[in-house]
Amino acid sequence: MTTLQKTIIGATLAAAIGTGVYEAHQASILRTQVQTLKQQQTPLAEQIQQLTGENSDLSNKLAMSDNSAVNKSFKWESLESSDYGQYIANLRAIEAARSKRFATSSLPLHHVTPPRQNTSTTLNLFSPPPFLWG
Repeated sequence: MTTLQKTIIGATLAAAIGTGVYEAHQASILRTQVQTLKQQQTPLAEQIQQLTGENSDLSNKLAMSDNSAVNKSFKWESLESSDYGQYIANLRAIEAARSKRFATSSLPLHHVTPPRQNTSTTLNLFSPPPFLWG
């Protein structure tokens, strides 16, 4: 056997041994990472299971709750149209006063009146917040 052949065989053996050692090292690192991920996965799986149970419990409670107020349709006839019209007129007057305020010095808002108080038992959804008329 020539020296060149011995050198090629030695290099091939060294490469094969080096590759085996490298692969064994990489396999060890990957095993450690898999073990770490499994340890992290266990509490997350338990938390997912707990949250899924809570979700189904809350869904059942919601289905069993009295949601008749949610399912009722709004009756527009229950609103007093004059109150609503007055409220819209007041809002338009306020907006006009605000836009004119920059052009003129100061426009008093004493002509803008809040809508009259609703004395019936119907709910007035369009009543303005109290700070607008304070």
